[in-house]
Amino acid sequence: GYKNTFFSVLPLLLVALMVVAGFLWYTGRIALNFESLTTYANPMLGVSFRYPTAWQPDARYGVICNIAGRYEGNNGFFGVDAISANDNIDAVTENLANHKLKPYGIHPQILTLTVGKQEARVIIPSKDQTSVKKEVVLIVRYPKPVRIKSNSYNFFLVVGDPSHIKMFAETLSFNTNEI
Repeated sequence: GYKNTFFSVLPLLLVALMVVAGFLWYTGRIALNFESLTTYANPMLGVSFRYPTAWQPDARYGVICNIAGRYEGNNGFFGVDAISANDNIDAVTENLANHKLKPYGIHPQILTLTVGKQEARVIIPSKDQTSVKKEVVLIVRYPKPVRIKSNSYNFFLVVGDPSHIKMFAETLSFNTNEI
């Protein structure tokens, strides 16, 4: 009867559900993130975003505004910076992407996006990137320039691994009080 039909179809439904969920995860339509996250906040840079809790400050790099500027774990890393440049985000991005040392390879890809209602760019390295750690950079225009001491910065940068850069962008928020 009905019970026998239901129990014979149930395994097929579960398999179909797993296939659909796997497809959605693979195509990026749903995220399965089992990492415990914490917040990186740097009041002087005027930013905060989420990163894996297991990551630790990387002592080989300095501090930015009295807070570690780079964190690393066994599955990724990030580093932060701010730059003062002309007002054209495309020019800033092109200068970084095409630096004479070719840190992003010979033919990096540049994506245009919006992060926290601000114009942003992502530099994705070409396959010939020589860096030991495949670095991707997120460049975001500050809502208003950030002043640190006597300098003004109008772009925030996050350099990170390809598997976490999207999370950094999705969780980035600005608190750009004058310092």
